[in-house]
Amino acid sequence: ENHPLGYPRFSALIGAHPAFNLSRRFTVARARLLLQKQDRVSVLEEKLQVVDREEQRLLFLGSLRRDTNTEREDLLSELDHALVERNARMLQLPAASTRNRLSLINWVEGTGSICRQEANFLFEEDLCGPQGSVGSELRVVESLVERACVRIYQYLQKPASATASRDDRVFIFAGTTITTVARLLITWLLIILLLVPVIVVHAVDGIVPKVVCIMMASGIFVSILADVLHARMAEIFVAGATKGMPPY
Repeated sequence: ENHPLGYPRFSALIGAHPAFNLSRRFTVARARLLLQKQDRVSVLEEKLQVVDREEQRLLFLGSLRRDTNTEREDLLSELDHALVERNARMLQLPAASTRNRLSLINWVEGTGSICRQEANFLFEEDLCGPQGSVGSELRVVESLVERACVRIYQYLQKPASATASRDDRVFIFAGTTITTVARLLITWLLIILLLVPVIVVHAVDGIVPKVVCIMMASGIFVSILADVLHARMAEIFVAGATKGMPPY
């Protein structure tokens, strides 16, 4: 709120949390530029091959430091410029999460300080960001924790003094706090899933209840690893095999 309405405050909002650093990939435009650049490199490569074949002083072909052929030097300089590729990192960014996208849309529509036409990029399908659908392993739990904190602040009707904004409608919590709470919740949930089967197995006598309890606990345990923590396939198999071993 220390920044004027419009792009100054919108930029401050985006810079307040990494999750809001959303931008378009421009996949089609980048593909078109890549094709153009590829053709440009092909043309320069052909010219360079012609210059090499027509070189009269073979010494220049064996020593870069002694090569004084200005035409070849110009071609290499153009090739170096044409091969500078900045698209790879942008194309590798994950898709922006729906929640982060909606947060920015709600702010833009709520304040009305950004031109609607210029804010249409938030509705594009190629929107990407550093913390999208394959971002943090704890993103699901972190999202639940953030929602719970927002509900608590709204219920108690207290200003969000712990956030980065003085606006009562804007909640930007410290990333370390949310992550710490999320990790604690996951840790205790996994501990419970590990201990409950042991307690049940020693408390019941029938074999069927023991098997059912172990299967349910193992299924929930593996599901959390796969869907919430996004563990790798090898880690899921190892954890599933270990979890499925009967306690002694």
